[in-house]
Amino acid sequence: MLAGSEALVAAMLYYGMSKQAATNGVVTAKPVYDDLKQRFTRKGNKTLPSTE
Repeated sequence: MLAGSEALVAAMLYYGMSKQAATNGVVTAKPVYDDLKQRFTRKGNKTLPSTE
């Protein structure tokens, strides 16, 4: 579990750096970011409507 956690942290760091580089206009980072963003979609918990 520790190795998996460390691998995920490293992958997320790489994703974040490629996203920042693409945002800053680094042309070669854009295709990398486009590939990785398919893997790192945010699914998250959906909030339930208020019952008030």
